[in-house]
Amino acid sequence: MERVTAPAATRAEASTTYRPELPVDVRRTLSPLRRGAADPTHRVTGDGAVWRTTLLASGAATYRIAQRGLHEISCQAWGPGAEQAVAGLPDLLGACRPAIGFDARHPLLADTAKRHPGLRIPRTGRVIEALVPAVLEQKVTGKQARASFRWLVTRYGTLAPGPAPDGMRVPPSAQTWRRVPSWEWHRAGVGPQRSRTICLAMQHAERLEQAVDMSPAPAAARLSAVPGIGAWTVAEVAQRALGDSDAVSVGDYHLSQYVGWALIGRPLDDEGMLALLDQWRPHRYRVVRLLECSGYAKPRFGPRMTVEDHRARETGVGAHCPAWPRIPSTIPPSAPAWRSTSRPRPHSTRRPTSAPSRVTCSIWPRPRQWPAWRYVDGWASWAGRPRSRCTPARSRRAGQRTTQKSAGSRGTRGGAGEAG
Repeated sequence: MERVTAPAATRAEASTTYRPELPVDVRRTLSPLRRGAADPTHRVTGDGAVWRTTLLASGAATYRIAQRGLHEISCQAWGPGAEQAVAGLPDLLGACRPAIGFDARHPLLADTAKRHPGLRIPRTGRVIEALVPAVLEQKVTGKQARASFRWLVTRYGTLAPGPAPDGMRVPPSAQTWRRVPSWEWHRAGVGPQRSRTICLAMQHAERLEQAVDMSPAPAAARLSAVPGIGAWTVAEVAQRALGDSDAVSVGDYHLSQYVGWALIGRPLDDEGMLALLDQWRPHRYRVVRLLECSGYAKPRFGPRMTVEDHRARETGVGAHCPAWPRIPSTIPPSAPAWRSTSRPRPHSTRRPTSAPSRVTCSIWPRPRQWPAWRYVDGWASWAGRPRSRCTPARSRRAGQRTTQKSAGSRGTRGGAGEAG
C-alpha cells in the first residue's frame, strides 16, 4: 500500500461525523474503488485516512475519510461539491446495502466474515467515474489498465481542491473524455476499440448517470445499450457505482477459477461459477469480496501472461518485435552478429542512433514461435530468422565459402540452430 504524507490541514468547507449502526471498515470497503497504488483519485496517507476526489453535479470535491472506530467515521470535504460529497458518505460506506439475511454457509466465508465484520459494498453514485476505468480494463492486464488510467487522469484531470496529497487529480468530465485525441489514447496504451467505446459512452453520459436511480435489471440494460459494453463491464460498474451486492463479473479471466479453487478445490468456468454462487443470492458479489479479503490464492501452473506494448512502434522497433532491452555486455566481441542482406529497412524499423553498428534489425514475418534472444554488445537481436532474409556476417566475410561446401547444404542459412 502506498503511503504518502498529507499536507498541513486547512479548514474544511464541509464536514460530518458518521456513526453507523453496523461496523464499517473504511479502507477495506473502499479498496475496490482504488485503481492501483498510484491512483491519482484515491490515496491512503500515513495516518490511515483515505483521500478521494470526485466530480459531482455541483462541482469537483476532495474528501478525507478518517476512521476513529468501527462505529465512528469523520469526513472532511473541500471544493464546490463538498456539501454533496459529505451528504453521500453513508451510501459510499455501504449503508444502502447491508448484509441482512446473508448466511456464509462455508467455513472460509464464515471465518473471513468474522475477522472482517466491517466489510461493506460501496456505492459512489457516479457511473462515468466507474465506467471509464472498467472499459480500460477490457482484455488487458490489470497493470496495463492501471497505467493507462493513471496517465490519462494525470494529463486531463484537474487539480484536486483543498489540501489534497501531491499528485491527486479530479477525474475528467464527459466532455473532456470526448476531446481526447486518438494519438493520446495510443500514448496511454489504449487501443482504438476501447477508446471508441469510451467516446461513445460519453455522448450519452447524462442518460447513463440516470442508471443510479434504477433497479439492477433496467440499469444493466441501459449500460449494455452502448456498443462495446458487455456483461463484465456492466457488473464492474454496478459493483462500484450502484452498490449492487449481487453483480458478478462474468467473463473475467481469473474470477471463475479463483472462486472454484477457493470454495470447492477445483477450477470452474463461468457457468459453473454462477451455479455455485446461486445459493448466495442476492449476495454473490459479497461472497466474492469475502474471498478476496480472506487471503486465499489459487494455485498457479504457468508463467504470467506476456504484456504486449504496441507503443514500441514509436521508438523505431517493428510491429512484430518487442522493444530492445538494454543490458550489460556479457558477450565477447568475437561473437557473430547477423546482418540483413535484403532491401533497406523501412523508416519504422530504423535502429536507434545509440545502437552499436554491429547490430541491425529488419521487419520479418510473424513467426509461429518467438525465437530465442541473442545479446551482442549489450543489445538484443534475434537468433532465429527466415533463411531468405539473413546470412551470418562471418560467412559473407569468408566469401561465402561455407555455403559452397555442398551443393545441397543449407546449414549456414539455418535459423536458431546456428545461433548457439
